[in-house]
Amino acid sequence: MNKAYFLTVLTCLFLTACGGGGGGGSSTSSPAPATTLTLSGTAATGAAIAGETISAVCASTGGGIVSPVTTPSNTDGTFTLNFTAANVSLPCILKVTATSTGKSYYSLLESGATSNIANITPISYLVSDLVFGVDSATVYANFASYVSLATSANVTKAQTIVKNALLALAIDVTSYDLLKASFIATHGGNAGDAYDKALDALAITMAIAELEVSNLSTSLRVATSSNAGSIAVSSVGLSATSLSTCPSARSGNYWIIGYDGNNVSEWTINLSTMRAGNTGSGVTYPVAAVSGQPCAYTVTTSGLTSNYVITAYVSKSGIFSWKQLYTSGPSNGGNYFGIGVPVQSLQNITDSQYVGDYNALIYANVLEGSQVLAGSAAMKFHIASGGAVTSATCTLGGSYSCGVLSSSNSNNPASCSANSAGMITCTGNGFTAKVFLVTIQQQPMAFMAYSGTDSTVAAPGTFSALAVLSKALTLNLPAVGATQNSSLVWFVSRE
Repeated sequence: MNKAYFLTVLTCLFLTACGGGGGGGSSTSSPAPATTLTLSGTAATGAAIAGETISAVCASTGGGIVSPVTTPSNTDGTFTLNFTAANVSLPCILKVTATSTGKSYYSLLESGATSNIANITPISYLVSDLVFGVDSATVYANFASYVSLATSANVTKAQTIVKNALLALAIDVTSYDLLKASFIATHGGNAGDAYDKALDALAITMAIAELEVSNLSTSLRVATSSNAGSIAVSSVGLSATSLSTCPSARSGNYWIIGYDGNNVSEWTINLSTMRAGNTGSGVTYPVAAVSGQPCAYTVTTSGLTSNYVITAYVSKSGIFSWKQLYTSGPSNGGNYFGIGVPVQSLQNITDSQYVGDYNALIYANVLEGSQVLAGSAAMKFHIASGGAVTSATCTLGGSYSCGVLSSSNSNNPASCSANSAGMITCTGNGFTAKVFLVTIQQQPMAFMAYSGTDSTVAAPGTFSALAVLSKALTLNLPAVGATQNSSLVWFVSRE
């Protein structure tokens, strides 16, 4: 800091104003309006909803509503909203939209509330919908017509219904205030607390069931506290079943993809019967928990020409890695491994949430003459609004960089079909890809198993590959000294 600047700063500390007009005259300004109502909370879907606009509409003491107030959320999802209107009063409705998916979430602060905390989560969205009897998006746009419904009695009733419904889905939040509980969302190096993990479990349940929170709330609006659980289970189907030791392990249909993209099959996992198997064949095998390893499970095949023990390691996102160890019969190539992702039959590559840049890792096997070459690469993909896909290789010494993709640095663009039963087919020059789109919480992803020919190597030059694409987001570095439970992440290699 230079001396002149330092003196200016020091002088400002002792004067009532700095930076005013010249001429030596004094200046006056109107005092800032006093804050008359402050709302605070945390916005999260499990992961913190960071850097997004929080907005709120509150009632007016003279009837109607006051002008909305907005503020950005912090990196940990926390926020504070200050109203300065002299006539502002409770109740209020709050909203946040996650930019990465375009999905909005809502909460409320009821009349007579003794705390001005109002968290915004998928669970608060359920409560809000039940309090008002319609989707909260409608309420937010027409709050003056719904103010009278935001009472303590209605909030208590709604919370009871939601708690019973979630308990039937193996998500226990019975000890929490679903609007005002203090909790820590996943952010940076912080893995979040118990309530945050309940939000994770709800996100995975809804993703596997291919439902939005609004779909569940529509079903629950006719519920009482006594039948809320059965309605919730009926609404989400197979994904209602979880295991108490691993809420992120959910029943449902999954794509099982080999590490080299050479094998893709759809499996059904049923944790209520502890059976799993290929959806097409209908044959299932026993599922068992691995002793001493959280969120790890085995599937043991029998009656096949070649039999295996398949071990799946489930992450907190619900996506899992797996390894297949040969046990009897012809080895058929021996051991194998890959990933498992929920079947998402309603997602399309042209949906706005999937448009943008993706960072990707690719592993490929290439047959060059009589040799099999294996390798990996970092890639960048771009999905355009019309569904066209372009890519560029990211290498330190290569001709392509990881910058913005354009016609001059992209290669082999692909065109893609509509989603058919959870699979999108994309074709380019010399290759065909099976693409599986998945969004859990705020992270759009794509998994691509593709094969074709590579004219740059000796014939036959055929290849198969697996690409894992993650939409580019702004991430915050973890705090210095932050630690994370290693059981949340699994690393699997070929043995």
